[in-house]
Amino acid sequence: MLSEKSLVRILKIGVYLSPLVLFVFWKQIISPFVVPRIAIFQIFIELLALVWLTLIIKYPAYRPRLTILTIALLGLIGALCISAVFGINPERSFWSVIDRGLGLIALMHFFLFYLILQSIRDQLNWQRYLSYQFYISLAVALAAVIQKINPSALLASDSSRPGGVLGNPAFLAGYLIIALSIGAWLAYCHPKRSVRLLLLCGVAFEAVVIFLGETRGAIIGLVVGAAVLLIYFAAKKMRPFSFSYSILKNIPALFIIVSILFGGVFFVTRTAQVWTRVPGLSRLAQLSVDSAVSNRLIVWNIALKAFVDRPLTGWGPENFRYAFDRHYDPVLMRAGQSETYWDKPHSIPLELLATGGSIGFIAYGALLVCAFVALRRLHARRFAIFGTAMLAAYIVQGFFIFDSFGTYFMLMIFLAYVDYLYAQDHQLVSSRPVVSMPGVVWYSVAAVTAVAAAYLIGTNVQILQAASYQYQGINYFVNVLPVKAILSYKAGFAVKNPYNIDIRQSFLQTLKQMVFQIPVPDVKENIALALKEMKTVIAEDPNNHFWPYAVADARNAFFYTDPAFLEGGDTELAQAEALSPHRQLTLYASSKRKYLLKDYAGAIADMKKAIDLDPEVGDPHFFYGLLLLDDNQIDWGIGELFRAAQLRRVPETTAEVALVYKNFV
Repeated sequence: MLSEKSLVRILKIGVYLSPLVLFVFWKQIISPFVVPRIAIFQIFIELLALVWLTLIIKYPAYRPRLTILTIALLGLIGALCISAVFGINPERSFWSVIDRGLGLIALMHFFLFYLILQSIRDQLNWQRYLSYQFYISLAVALAAVIQKINPSALLASDSSRPGGVLGNPAFLAGYLIIALSIGAWLAYCHPKRSVRLLLLCGVAFEAVVIFLGETRGAIIGLVVGAAVLLIYFAAKKMRPFSFSYSILKNIPALFIIVSILFGGVFFVTRTAQVWTRVPGLSRLAQLSVDSAVSNRLIVWNIALKAFVDRPLTGWGPENFRYAFDRHYDPVLMRAGQSETYWDKPHSIPLELLATGGSIGFIAYGALLVCAFVALRRLHARRFAIFGTAMLAAYIVQGFFIFDSFGTYFMLMIFLAYVDYLYAQDHQLVSSRPVVSMPGVVWYSVAAVTAVAAAYLIGTNVQILQAASYQYQGINYFVNVLPVKAILSYKAGFAVKNPYNIDIRQSFLQTLKQMVFQIPVPDVKENIALALKEMKTVIAEDPNNHFWPYAVADARNAFFYTDPAFLEGGDTELAQAEALSPHRQLTLYASSKRKYLLKDYAGAIADMKKAIDLDPEVGDPHFFYGLLLLDDNQIDWGIGELFRAAQLRRVPETTAEVALVYKNFV
C-alpha cells in the first residue's frame, strides 16, 4: 500500500501535469480542440481522484475543508444540478453538446481538481506552482502568435483572430486574463529586479495577444482590471496630496491620466481609418455599428424573456438553445442563417438567469461575493488587490462571453490559492479536517466514487471513439470513399455515448450534401437509415426545433432520389413551427416542399410569409422572386430580385445563377 508521502507526491505530479492538457488537440476527430481535451482531462482527474480518495480515507488531515469558497462552489454546483433535474433536457445539462463539452459533469471534474489542490495545499510551493502556470500560459499565448504567422500549424483556416491551442480567440482571452493577473502578482512580489522585468514582459506579451484576438469583451475586461490596479496604487500616494509627488512622481496616476486622454481621443475619432489597422481597437470602434452587437442585444433580450418563463430553476444548464427557439426573433436572419442558431447568450449572468434561474444566478453571485470577501480579509494585501483586479476583469469580460475550459481551469487554481491564503491568515489549522464523517461513510463514498470513475472513464473513451468515427465518416465522403464513410458512421452509431445525437444528425447532413455529388452505394437504403436514425433523435430530444426542421429540409433534397421520401415532411415542419414560431428557415423548407408537390400557390404564399416576418432580410425576397418568375409573374419577380440585390442577396451558387439566367434570357 502506498505511503502518505507517495500519495501526496502522485497528486503533486498530477496537478503539475494538469495544465499540459491545454495543448491537447487531435486533428482526426470532430471538434479537435474540444472533444479530446475535455475527455482526456476528465479521465486524468478521475484517475487522480482515486489516489486522492485513498489519501483522505487513510489520512484524515487531508480531507476537504468546508471553507467559505468550498461551500460556495458546492452551492453553485448543487443549484445547477437542481436546475438540470427540473430543466428541459437534463442529459444535455450534464453533458452539454459535443462541440462545447462543458456540462455539469465537466464542472464536477473541475471541482474535484479544486478539492485535490485544497487537500495538498500545504505541500505545494504555491509561488513555484503559480509561476509554472504562468509559464505554461506564455506557451499558450506563443502558440496564438505562431498561428497568426502560420495558420496551418494549428488547424486554423483564418489567422485574423488567432485562438492558438484553445481554438477560439474568446476562449484564449478568457484564459489569459486570469493567467496574466497571476503573472502581474508574481512580478510585483518577486525579490529580483531582473526576474520582475522578465515577468512584466510576459504580462505585456499576453496583453498584446489578447488584443490580437480582438475579443471586445475581454479587452474591456482587461482595461477594467488594469484600472483597478492603477487606481489602488495611485491612491496609495495621494495622501497627503501634492501635485509634484502625487501626480508627476506617481506612475500609476500618470497612466490613468494618459489612459483617460487616449480613451477620449479614441471615442471621438473611433470612425477614423487609422483605428482599423490597430488589432483590438478596430473591433472596439465598431461597437455602435457592428451587426454582431445588435444581434447580441437581441439574444440578451431573449435570455431575459427566458428567465421570465422559468424564473426559479430556469431552462437547465446548457439548455439556452430551447429558450432561444421559443423566442426566436426574425431580425436575426439579416446577418445570415448562422445567426439564427444561438446555444448561448454570450453573457455569463444572462445565461445563468435563463438556464439556472434565480437559484443558479444567486449561487453564482454568492461565489463571486465569497471570493471578494476572502480576498478582502487576506492579510497578504498585495495579492488581495491583484486578485480583486482579476475578478473584476473576469466579471466584466463575462458580460460579453461565456466560460470555457481555460477559464474554468484557471479559476479553480485561483480559488484554491485564495482558499490557502485565507486559511493561513486566519490560522485554520491544516491538521484538523472540517469535514468529519464516520469511517464507514468515507468508505461508502470511496466505493461510489470508484464505480463512477470507472463508468466515466469508459464513457470518455467512447466519446473519443465515436467522435473519431464521425470525423472519418465526413472525411471519407469528402475523399469520395462512400463505402468507408457509411461504415464509419454505422460504427459510430454502435458506440453508446452522450453525444449519439450529434453523429446521427451529422450522417443526415453529410449524406444530404454528398448524395448528388458522388455515387453513394445503396443510396435509398442509406437515406432511409439516416431518416430512421433521426426519428430516434427527435424522440430523444423532442424540444429541439432543429431536428424536425433538418429532417424535413433533407426530405426535400432526397425527393430527387425518390419522391416517396417527402412523406412525413408536413408533420415534421408542423413540429418545427410549434417549437420555434416565426422562423424563416421553416417557411423556406415548407415552400420548397409545396413546390415539389406542385402546389405553386402554397409555395409562393409561404415565401411571402417569410418576407412579412422581416422585409429587410434578402433571402426570402430572392426566393420569392424566383418563384414568381417560375409562375410567369415576370415583372413582379424581377422587382423582388432587385429588392433582394438591394439587401445584398445575389445568386450565390451555380444553380441559382442558372435559374436567374434562364428567366432573364
